[in-house]
Amino acid sequence: MISSSVLELNWLEQIPQNQPTMIIAEGLLEYLNEDEVKELLKRLTNYFPQGEIAFDVMNSFAVNSGKDHLKETTGAVHKWTVDDHNSVDQLNDKLRKIAALSIFKSTYVHKLPLKTRLLYSALYMIPNFRNMMRLLLYRF
Repeated sequence: MISSSVLELNWLEQIPQNQPTMIIAEGLLEYLNEDEVKELLKRLTNYFPQGEIAFDVMNSFAVNSGKDHLKETTGAVHKWTVDDHNSVDQLNDKLRKIAALSIFKSTYVHKLPLKTRLLYSALYMIPNFRNMMRLLLYRF
């Protein structure tokens, strides 16, 4: 564990480069603006010779739907929205997309209670909901 903001410049050097690399940035990137995301991805792909990175993205419908509640309850603000997950491919030319998955189509949905599975199935039929949160996996 490293106590640091991902925007700080010196934390990355505390991690060995000669190991297989899997970066998981769940619930993180949406709190950065697009330039900060781009810079972080650049630093990660320049530092590690190769690896994979998994992260989630939210579309503007999801962010706008919950922004007041989020601000009230945590004081946090989502800054980065991704309405077309293919636009993420343009942020770093070293990244090669392996997968893009709507959270409503996760392989673990079948483990949820029946009411939740039915709700997810219904929400998936509506475009704004279908793409509100996606999991992306890239190789570099």
